[in-house]
Amino acid sequence: KFNDNWLHRGKTGEVCRIYLASLTDLRRSARGQRFARALKNRGHGVFMTRFHGTQRACRIGEGDGDIEPCDKPECHVCGILKNGFDLKFAKTTGMFGSGIYSTTCSSKADIYAKNSHVRTNRHVILICRIVGDRPQLLTNAEAHRRGLDSNYNCVEAVLTSAGGGVQYPETVVYDEELIIPVGLVVYKRTGWLP
Repeated sequence: KFNDNWLHRGKTGEVCRIYLASLTDLRRSARGQRFARALKNRGHGVFMTRFHGTQRACRIGEGDGDIEPCDKPECHVCGILKNGFDLKFAKTTGMFGSGIYSTTCSSKADIYAKNSHVRTNRHVILICRIVGDRPQLLTNAEAHRRGLDSNYNCVEAVLTSAGGGVQYPETVVYDEELIIPVGLVVYKRTGWLP
């Protein structure tokens, strides 16, 4: 899905490695169990797979089997892998308010996949599962939004091609229980700044 969903023109991503958590590990972990409960109770058992780009301050994923998260506070990738998503770190400047943003478009996630104090041509995007079988479709920005209207479990932006306000897909959740990281894509960029 990474290559098929790279939609931005003028740049490309070449996959170097993909790491995925096993279903057994997900079922055993406290976060995996919490997500499974949310999926059952709030998502009717349906999850969606999305990409999430964020800052990395280490070389996780670059070596053979090197997927041990670091302890650097500025490494958001490792912080999410170790502790899960946390709304206290959500930016308040998002188009749909202070939530956790993800996308089906790997090249959109790439925009947010920054290397901080790491000199490398490799980048990392998280692969996530979200509870999202009942999306609230929004056509216009609602920057002050802090949650969902009743009967929904996520926000999906309507694309400009359908009369909405975004060019590339994005999905937002406002509850950490509704999203879980399940993997990493390590890739190289061309046509884009390191």
